[in-house]
Amino acid sequence: MGIVPGWAAATHLVGKVGYHKALDLLLSSKFIHSDYAKSIGLINTILDSRDNDPQPLQDEVLTQRAVEIIDDQLGHLPVEVIHGLKNVTLNAQQLSYTESVGNERNVFKSLWGAAANMKSLNQNIKHKT
Repeated sequence: MGIVPGWAAATHLVGKVGYHKALDLLLSSKFIHSDYAKSIGLINTILDSRDNDPQPLQDEVLTQRAVEIIDDQLGHLPVEVIHGLKNVTLNAQQLSYTESVGNERNVFKSLWGAAANMKSLNQNIKHKT
């Protein structure tokens, strides 16, 4: 296409699928099938009809299914914890080791002992007595 993405899209794409696949996608602007997108790590889940219904799914149904998947995976976590984990992992990829460790320490300090962290700890304890 000849368009360089902005807002860190290329950086995130390289982090998600690797340099070679990202370069191929950016240079070719080709359509990719959902199975291929899943195989290279670009997407996690493919939403399809539960009833093998040949009718195309409506946006509302797809949105609801996406919300269900996200809720199943993350619904038990407080928003503050999700934000903190996203911050730490994204910065681990983008910052130097020293800067990343400092950032992780700051996020940890902001969450540790707070209500959101305590709720997460209590919900994820595997061996309660």
